[in-house]
Amino acid sequence: MKIYEYGNQNKSKILLIHGMWMTHEMMLPYVDQLMDDYHIIAPDLTGHGNDKGRFESAQKEAAEITDWLMQNQMKELALVFGVSLGSVIAMNVISHEELLHTHCAVMEGASLTCFYGVEWLFRAMFREMKKRPETIANLYASMQDWMQMYSRSFWTRWRIRIKRSFSIWYMPAIAIRLKNARFRRSCSDTYFFEFGNRDSHLVCQKAIRKYYPEAKITTRKGYGHCGYMFAHGKDYAALLRSYMEKEK
Repeated sequence: MKIYEYGNQNKSKILLIHGMWMTHEMMLPYVDQLMDDYHIIAPDLTGHGNDKGRFESAQKEAAEITDWLMQNQMKELALVFGVSLGSVIAMNVISHEELLHTHCAVMEGASLTCFYGVEWLFRAMFREMKKRPETIANLYASMQDWMQMYSRSFWTRWRIRIKRSFSIWYMPAIAIRLKNARFRRSCSDTYFFEFGNRDSHLVCQKAIRKYYPEAKITTRKGYGHCGYMFAHGKDYAALLRSYMEKEK
């Protein structure tokens, strides 16, 4: 894992965690909009970006991020923002409440569910990517210009890695059981979940409402997994600000 910092280190802290097959660079449009007012921490997860390690689990990633925050005396976060897989890692970070206080959390396309048979689906997807490494490039081709710019360097690094080896990630290593996440129930009203109504992970809203009834869930009509975030690009930073203002 490699951790990047932006903005004024004396300002309130924001933690941004990217999604699977991404890098911290996908967060740069939000960094540009927020860095004047905040100190931003944005990691490249293990096996992503320039990191050559092997991703093992969301829990291990969260532990490494938490350890880094503690070592750097960062025990209070104004915002934790996680995307897809990054939201699962973010939720694991937040659960370390005995070490860390989080004022506001926003989860985009939270991949909190573990579907039966999904492990084999992921295996098939990765086998196909080995055969046709242009698959990921085609995936990002549909994104707006601002995202394509950051995905080009990402794809160059990943294409080389796919030719050498491709770590197999299992959904059980990604999913989190909400009932075991030790969030402070009194502060769950400062947690915001964003989904598109076409996102398969929307099914987890039932569990969210069960374990965190005060959390806010927003469903964006007409969008798939993380589609609203990609479609609105730089304007999404204003949404993050609005959620932080609601917390205040």
